[in-house]
Amino acid sequence: MQMQDRSMKLKSHLSTQAEIDTAAALRAELEIELQNKKQCSCQPYECTQLTLDGYKFCLKHILQDKNSPFKQCSFVYTNNGKRCQLPAPRGDKKDYG
Repeated sequence: MQMQDRSMKLKSHLSTQAEIDTAAALRAELEIELQNKKQCSCQPYECTQLTLDGYKFCLKHILQDKNSPFKQCSFVYTNNGKRCQLPAPRGDKKDYG
């Protein structure tokens, strides 16, 4: 129902039939692209994030893949002493954070 309201508003803002056709084609192309993307393979629960290209996990869970070129960021927060949980590229000697 909400999608129909959005499309009605979109159509009212578009002035010509060519603009409406272009918008519909772009919407269809986007839907196809999203269907081809895979969801994260995180095991404890069903993660709905899309995977990184060439991997089975999303950015949040990529550290679970031992073959990925990422490691845990080594930045340490000064206010609580905890390490950053985001992935950082593996291989560079410089720490990211």
